[in-house]
Amino acid sequence: MSDAAVTKKIIAASFKELCRRRFFDKISITDITDACGLKRQTFYYHFRDKFELLDWIYFTDAIQPAIEGITFENSNDRLLVLLNIMRADKPFYWNTIRHQEENFQSCLHRITCTLFCDAIDKLDAAHRLTQEDKTFYAQFYSFGLCGTVLDWVKGGMRLPAERVAAHLKSLIRDSEKLAVRRYAHLRRE
Repeated sequence: MSDAAVTKKIIAASFKELCRRRFFDKISITDITDACGLKRQTFYYHFRDKFELLDWIYFTDAIQPAIEGITFENSNDRLLVLLNIMRADKPFYWNTIRHQEENFQSCLHRITCTLFCDAIDKLDAAHRLTQEDKTFYAQFYSFGLCGTVLDWVKGGMRLPAERVAAHLKSLIRDSEKLAVRRYAHLRRE
């Protein structure tokens, strides 16, 4: 691991620890650098501000491990990985999402929208959908997934992660079945 990666991880670990004990909006760059024993210049060498650091943590610690090797067939298992990562560090995710949900939503939406576009492309083997339709559907499902995850976090993660993932899997599978029936019906006409 490079020195830059090690330094980023040190900064992130200090920030996460602070977020477990204090409100996100009350944490300054000085607080972060004091907690990890680094100079402010070192922080700014790696991150523009604490929001960029937060995005980096979301992606590196939660989203990237969850999307590793993702396919349409294993997407439910990968979603469960994401939810379990978040639940394992509940104080951090609850605090940061409650005070700064836009960062998490934006980060997760970018990734899931791309993944839904890819899945829709594969499911549309007959090429019946326009690119506009595919983009619309992908955004719809991405916003739905993001909203569900955000509500789950803001609600204290009370519902077991397995149930949240199962509900989303059921919804996606039912949507897939409806789409297949719709296109089969259109072919007969």
